[in-house]
Amino acid sequence: LIQSDMRDFQVPDCQFDLATVAVKSFAYLTELEDQLRCLRAIAAHLRPGGMLVIDFMHPRPEWVGAANGSMRDDLLQRVPQRGFTVSRVESVVSTDLARQVRIIRSAYEVIDDHGALLAKRFVEWQYRWTHRFEAEHLLERAGFALEEVYGGYQHQPFTAESAAMVFVGRKPAR
Repeated sequence: LIQSDMRDFQVPDCQFDLATVAVKSFAYLTELEDQLRCLRAIAAHLRPGGMLVIDFMHPRPEWVGAANGSMRDDLLQRVPQRGFTVSRVESVVSTDLARQVRIIRSAYEVIDDHGALLAKRFVEWQYRWTHRFEAEHLLERAGFALEEVYGGYQHQPFTAESAAMVFVGRKPAR
């Protein structure tokens, strides 16, 4: 396991057949140049014919248009072997439509099985949303040939109602 910045990682003398950018982590790159640096670093580490799979949130109008202060329960998961539940509530701090960047505040709570609060943590972060054809253009600009766009992780067709966009790109075989 190598920890590195996704914009300029280097793994000397290694080339791969598959690269994945999972859990919508590409959205933390809020500037175009950082996005392209990341995709080009991936392309440099793929063998000719190698594949990239990258997921994005599908920025549906109700998400993009959510008002500052609006909240949504994003996660609720019980951990029975540990006797607690983890909850995450996200709120919109601000949205810059011109930059396609939202600042989100997440409140994480860990609650024991008796309802007592064990821990609470706030995290504030920037999230850049990407539209379908913008993502396709980024991939092509970084040297990938687009093979498929799915609307979910089980190869569902991409539709207007899809929550996710999963892109499959390939580095040309030359």
